Amino acid sequence: MQTPCRAPAYPRLLGGLLLVLLRCCCLLPRAAAQDEARLLLEIKRAWGDPPVLAGWNATADGAHYCTWPHVGCDTAGRVVNLTLAGSANVVAGPFPDAVGNLTGLTYLDVSGNNITGAFPTALYRCAALQYLDLSGNFLGGELPADIGHRLGTNLTTLVLSNNGFNGTIPASLSNLQNLQHLKLDSNSFVGTIPAELGNLTRLRELWLASNSFGAGFLPSSFKSLTNLTSLWVAQCNLVGEFPSYVVEMPELEMLDLSSNTDYKLTGVIPEIFGQLVNLTELSLFSNNFSGEIPPSIGRLPSLLVLRLYGNMFTGTLPPELGKHSAFYYMEADDNELTGAIPEGLCAGGQFMTLTATGNRLTGSIPEGLANCTALRGLHLDSNQLSGEVPQALWTMGIKTLKLQNNQLTGRLPATMAINLTRLNIENNQFFGRIPATAAALQVFTAENNLFSGDIPASLGVGMPHLRTLNLSGNQLSGGIPRSAEATRLLVYEYMENGSLDTWLHGDGHVTARPRRAALDWPTRLGVAVGAAQGLCYMHHECEPVIVHRDVKASNILLDSEFRAKVADFGLARMLVQAGAPETMSAVAGSFGYMAPECAYTKKVNEKVDVYSFGVVLLELTTGKEANDGGEHGSLAEWARHHYHFGGTILDATDKSISYAGYSEEIEVVFRLGVLCTAEVPSSRPTMKDVLQILVQCSEKTVQKDKTERGREYDSAPLLLPKRGSRRKQLSDGSETDIEEKSDFDSIV
Repeated sequence: MQTPCRAPAYPRLLGGLLLVLLRCCCLLPRAAAQDEARLLLEIKRAWGDPPVLAGWNATADGAHYCTWPHVGCDTAGRVVNLTLAGSANVVAGPFPDAVGNLTGLTYLDVSGNNITGAFPTALYRCAALQYLDLSGNFLGGELPADIGHRLGTNLTTLVLSNNGFNGTIPASLSNLQNLQHLKLDSNSFVGTIPAELGNLTRLRELWLASNSFGAGFLPSSFKSLTNLTSLWVAQCNLVGEFPSYVVEMPELEMLDLSSNTDYKLTGVIPEIFGQLVNLTELSLFSNNFSGEIPPSIGRLPSLLVLRLYGNMFTGTLPPELGKHSAFYYMEADDNELTGAIPEGLCAGGQFMTLTATGNRLTGSIPEGLANCTALRGLHLDSNQLSGEVPQALWTMGIKTLKLQNNQLTGRLPATMAINLTRLNIENNQFFGRIPATAAALQVFTAENNLFSGDIPASLGVGMPHLRTLNLSGNQLSGGIPRSAEATRLLVYEYMENGSLDTWLHGDGHVTARPRRAALDWPTRLGVAVGAAQGLCYMHHECEPVIVHRDVKASNILLDSEFRAKVADFGLARMLVQAGAPETMSAVAGSFGYMAPECAYTKKVNEKVDVYSFGVVLLELTTGKEANDGGEHGSLAEWARHHYHFGGTILDATDKSISYAGYSEEIEVVFRLGVLCTAEVPSSRPTMKDVLQILVQCSEKTVQKDKTERGREYDSAPLLLPKRGSRRKQLSDGSETDIEEKSDFDSIV
């Protein structure tokens, strides 16, 4: 009998092995899913189970973690996307180490939260990471030197803006050759900008603005960054001439070299700048650029925004501005520009704002600009404009109109533009009657014109929001109508002695009053105390806090006893009601008084007033004007330089008070002015601290005035020694640097 044939054993063994393998393969995704879910729950616990992660539920089937809010997965169930950009429900605390175990993660956005600690090196384990945004948190310390070697080479976006990182920018970042977006702005980086960043030739955006770099050049290696669309290096303490190689960046859409204020950029803009046909925004303000603005800029087909204020530009504004693009915003204040306002600014129908104060512009206001329905802000004060203002300008949708200190003429209509909130036309030649109706008007200054007749009896009804009124120096009859009272208006004409600005600096305009005798030191100090009391009330007694936003010598008014009152208080109150961020640019634009942070953010606090008041203190002690800083630009920058490099206070002091016997008090106020105008807002004292110092200084002055009045014959100069610094605890709990071992410290 034959033995039956049997199948070989190995096929059955193979089948068994395949079955085992299939079962194992079926189990792997489930295990991986449990791991991913476990990691997400670890992250949730590490951040203290915040409400924003309430949807990450441990009781749910782990397979469903891909449906949890803020989580994205690939087809294999791996977490590849975490998006936790800050909202009302933020996450807080150190960065969870468990994030580094999400090995499939390609996209991570935790911007705008309250995350603390150092740069999270746990992310080195996320080799697949392409997009990383940690901006707007409270991370700090130095970036690791090996960051560019350890982060995944697939990284295309690295955003670390608005944190507290310090130290130098690691040169190793140049190893991230796939980077297209690098944003390191608004930190505390020091040193200089690494030339190695020029090796990142795929970069599209490079943001380095608002850091604490030492004086340095924009690296010449950046000429290799020909793919850049956005280069933001404002407030970087750059020196040297305009980087002409930017004209070889054909993709450039935004270039911002503004506010390099301590050392400043110089030189001219090359004419071939007009080749950057994709440029939409050019910001060069607060530098020392000179020469003419190239006419080719006016022919750029994509240009929307041009910001050039606070330089030394000469010549005319590009005559073709607005004719070739949807141009809508221009700032050219405080230059040396001459000639006419371009006729075609609103040719595209989009033009909204022109500020060109403090130049020598001539001619009249163009009809094309006056008929621009999009126009909302026109600031042309302190020029040499003449002729009759087109009637359309008064009745279009404009919101702020500043034409003071020119030679303009014409009549105002009985009813003004319905949106007009601020009208400054003082020191001109306007005539006729005062308008009766301006529904939204809050500030109306028209002194030193040729207006005549009675003030309209319906002024209070026709201008229900009016808070500031100045009609002095006209040919008006009668008084302020009862319908307007004194409880609502801050009326300039009742301040018999005008403003501090008039007493300190006079006024060079033909229609203004001549300069008066200089104020003595006790009077100046009394003015400082009175103004500080007003600001202190706004900052510390009002709820919510009122930020004035436009503190300057011309807004400090003096009564018959030279007691000071801060003007435009009503405007500040209205801005609080309306919402400050939207109105910031309308009132915080006075060159020399404006705090540095106003140039790059709308999120400001009362420290902007402290800065501006510090400038006023420097005016009181030096007799200089706020924009009189010579090569340093502003008075505040000049004073800071004078202070830090050991200049004498005797040299800095106004000669009319130099030898009056108050050298110690003058020194205190000068140094307080330097302290108030610190570049970093947190380094400035509060108005409560400022007032306390001024009051003690005033008491000492009064005592000396009674017992030691006389001329000062001490020939030794008052030096500003370079001393070590210490930290001073202020009344709000913050700290600031002050000098050791001086009379100033004892008063502080």
